[in-house]
Amino acid sequence: MFDHPDIQFALTDSSARKLKRGSANLLAGRAFLHHLYPLTFQELEHAFSLKTVLAYSTLPAVCNLENVQDKRAFLHSYALTYY
Repeated sequence: MFDHPDIQFALTDSSARKLKRGSANLLAGRAFLHHLYPLTFQELEHAFSLKTVLAYSTLPAVCNLENVQDKRAFLHSYALTYY
């Protein structure tokens, strides 16, 4: 849904300490974890380019981007989520 320009999101934040003091349910048990692995050579077929794969990976979101600037921007943002 994040890739659709028609959809808007409002992201908010709360203080976990403040919520715990008030006996609030933090909903941690309701979160789902999904692993999205890079695409394989077989999945990319004719679109596979070793030079591109070594430079930008085979993450599905990166493979769908057309230009180098977008690929770099995505990977920069992706890396910051693990920083």
